[in-house]
Amino acid sequence: MNVTERDMETLNELVGCQESALKRMDRDYALSIGFAPLEFGGSNGSHHGKTALKLAKLGLVDAKKRGKEWGDLTTRDARGSNVYRPTPAGVEAVQKWREEKRRGSS
Repeated sequence: MNVTERDMETLNELVGCQESALKRMDRDYALSIGFAPLEFGGSNGSHHGKTALKLAKLGLVDAKKRGKEWGDLTTRDARGSNVYRPTPAGVEAVQKWREEKRRGSS
């Protein structure tokens, strides 16, 4: 499964949500919460939820249903209730991607 530029842009937005939370909240809490697709650039019917699930399969994102444990996506009766957070591997991938972007624009 290839990671596309759009995938990386979506992951970048999710990492940005977590970075913002880390500035405003207790570190442990900020790292424990998840973000809905609407919080990282999505809109009704956008690709963000599907992209985040793809990134979860690649180990770059954790996913869960609201109110469940991380990794628990078993409840199918709550459409649109998934939340996501970047994994350490996802944060590292975004940092590398950002650096490549900076080098490319210099």
